Amino acid sequence: TDQGIGGDKTDAGYGGSDFWVIKLDANLNVVADKCFGGIYGENLGGLDTNGDDIYLSGSSTSIPSGNKTAPFQGSINAFYYPDVWVVKLDSNLDIIWDKTYGGTYFDEGGGITFLDNNILAVSIVSKSLNNSGNKAAPLYGSRDAWFVFTDLDGNITSQFSMGGSKEDWLGIYKQSGDTLFCVGSTNSPISGNQATGTYSLNKADFWAVTIKTTNLSVPNNAENEVSLSVFPNPFNEKVEFNFGSPLSSEETINLYSTDGKMVDKLVIHKGETSVSWKPTCQNGMYYYEINKNKGKVIFMK
Repeated sequence: TDQGIGGDKTDAGYGGSDFWVIKLDANLNVVADKCFGGIYGENLGGLDTNGDDIYLSGSSTSIPSGNKTAPFQGSINAFYYPDVWVVKLDSNLDIIWDKTYGGTYFDEGGGITFLDNNILAVSIVSKSLNNSGNKAAPLYGSRDAWFVFTDLDGNITSQFSMGGSKEDWLGIYKQSGDTLFCVGSTNSPISGNQATGTYSLNKADFWAVTIKTTNLSVPNNAENEVSLSVFPNPFNEKVEFNFGSPLSSEETINLYSTDGKMVDKLVIHKGETSVSWKPTCQNGMYYYEINKNKGKVIFMK
């Protein structure tokens, strides 16, 4: 909210916009309301509870001010790149602690989920490089999903990024047993640790990922992580599969037509970084597969 006192709002707030929390009784009557923020802008992204404790998460561009005490991780400039701000409240809406998570560029979103193993999971859309602020996870593309896991005092216990060479985001949908179900979108080819590619040409696809809560130090498919670029795509003569660094072992790329028939096989030898495909088949869309990683290329002669 960016409104002062008025109507049933009794807290004037602190800055351009604040988190605003309203406590209701069983009859939906207002028991209390409080604002949380600093001198600039805050936008609430998520809320979860654990017993009487309330966890708020969202974006913040404020330095410590108002009732925000956590440091600002981003760069102060004309754009005020946000951090994600997490606030723990008691049942009276009093602050127990507050923490910020971010690098020196853009970190936003802040969906928050209390996990069964007493871990807080925060999902963030991040454009910040690693080793800036308190972000230690890599940036694979122009925008990644960044997962931060903390103890109940907000201290980071583990973190990792999910994404490819373009724009990706994920939010936590729900936990079931030892599995977190995350959903979002991607327009990245197979790259970074996005191991599926996309089906839409130059558009984003729906993206679903599962994460095991028994090992939150790495994403599930980290063992399949590749750094693969496919360019140009679409192409009219040849397309190059580039791994960015010499391969440690021989690999094979199988290419299939849309009806599932194998049309070609490319072998990349140990120590090589790339291989090109010059089709002798007709125009159309073809699928490629290397290990468990799949994607598509479009041949336009």
